[in-house]
This record gives sequence, C-alpha cells and structure tokens, in this order.
Amino acid sequence: TGFAGGTSGRWLVLINVGAFTIRLMNQDANSAAGNRMILAGGASQTMTPDDVIYLWYDGVTARWRQMTALLVV
Repeated sequence: TGFAGGTSGRWLVLINVGAFTIRLMNQDANSAAGNRMILAGGASQTMTPDDVIYLWYDGVTARWRQMTALLVV
C-alpha cells in the first residue's frame, strides 16, 4: 500500500522483475500517511513484468510522487 522510509529527496526505482503484475495504489488509505504514493493522473498503476517506475519523496507533502510515466523495458 506504500513505502516506509521516506525522507525528503529520496528516490525509489521500482522494477517488476517477476512474472506477475504489481498494482500500485494512489493515496491508499490502508497505508500510513507518510508512506502513501501520489501517482500519475491520481490513478492506481499496474506494473506488468519488466515495467519500471520512479518515485521521489516530497518532504513538503510527505508523499512518494511518481516522477515518470510507466516505462516498459
């Protein structure tokens, strides 16, 4: 539902190396507020195998923000 360890300016690179899809939820209320993600278009994202997404932690809003469109490698 989110990622712990957010500190201002931290980057995450998510790469789906598995054989199944991964669902990233936009502002999921099941996650602690500081672990939530703000995703492109305010919508959840589905990562298929080999997809890549970059997230950046915004210390002002205390949220992970999607910084790129979903990339297919």
